[in-house]
Amino acid sequence: MTNSNKGKVVLIGAGPGDIGLLTLNGKDWLKKFDTFENEAKNAASLGQVHKATINGEDLACKLQYPDMVSTVDADLKQLKLIFSLYGTWDKTIKTKDIYNELSERIKEELDYKREFKNMLLFWYVDILHLSG
Repeated sequence: MTNSNKGKVVLIGAGPGDIGLLTLNGKDWLKKFDTFENEAKNAASLGQVHKATINGEDLACKLQYPDMVSTVDADLKQLKLIFSLYGTWDKTIKTKDIYNELSERIKEELDYKREFKNMLLFWYVDILHLSG
C-alpha cells in the first residue's frame, strides 16, 4: 500500500455510536490516522479491511481499491457484450434484465455513503430492539 492510494474508507469503531464515514483522497491520507496497518485483515467485495487507530480508538477501515469505479464499468461493458451475444442465440432468457440487476447491485457495492447509511439504520434498529 502506498501513500498515493486513493479511495473511500468506512470507519467502524469499537462500539455503538462510533460508526463514521471518512473520505480520504490524495497522497497524505494516512496522516489522518495515528496507526494504519498496511497488511489487510480481511478482503471486502471491492476493497480491503485494515486495522487502524485514531485518538487511541481501534478502527476497522474498509478501503476501496483505487479506480474501482472505472474497473467495474469496464467489466460491466464486457458483460453487456457477452449478454447481447448470448441474447442473439437464446431469446428465452432476458439478458437485459439480468444485466440491469447485476449492474445495480455491483454499483451499490461501490457506494460507501449508501453502505454508511445502512450501517446507521441497522445500528438504530439494533438499539431500538435492545431497548424495547
